[in-house]
Amino acid sequence: AVNPPAPTVKSAKSVALLDSFRERRHGRARIELERRHAMAVITKREALARVHRILDKAPLIDAHNDLPIIIRHRANCDVRTFDLNRSHQGYDTDIARLKRGRLDAQWWAAFVPSRVAKPALVTLEQIDIALQIAAAHPDVFLPATRASDVARAKKAGKIASFVTVESGI
Repeated sequence: AVNPPAPTVKSAKSVALLDSFRERRHGRARIELERRHAMAVITKREALARVHRILDKAPLIDAHNDLPIIIRHRANCDVRTFDLNRSHQGYDTDIARLKRGRLDAQWWAAFVPSRVAKPALVTLEQIDIALQIAAAHPDVFLPATRASDVARAKKAGKIASFVTVESGI
């Protein structure tokens, strides 16, 4: 049997008729679920305000950022040459976006490829690049070594800057 199309909504009477039709066709539980969903829809502005209220109470932490290896290859290990104050095509990290995203803490990955000559030296160089990021932008980043540094950075209006070593070795 072919189901007839649902009537279009034009008045309160037709809304009740539509609900009755849909209830017979789909069941009461589904209709209630759809009503609850329709009532839960919020505007983009309301959603953003809700996110900001959450971020006021809880820190936003990016637990992995490969920027140091990008700086190594694109700017010969020099953070100032890479210039985090401007956007870089194809890369997702710059100061404006970190601030706009309300980031509170960043873990810079001192990544070392698994097949590299002198892996200990490269690891130390990668750590140095990560440390240079905070040193080059002390108004933005706060060097961090413990969890309490996240709250300290947030209070100061900065981003806690942690370093972690990542390697395939």
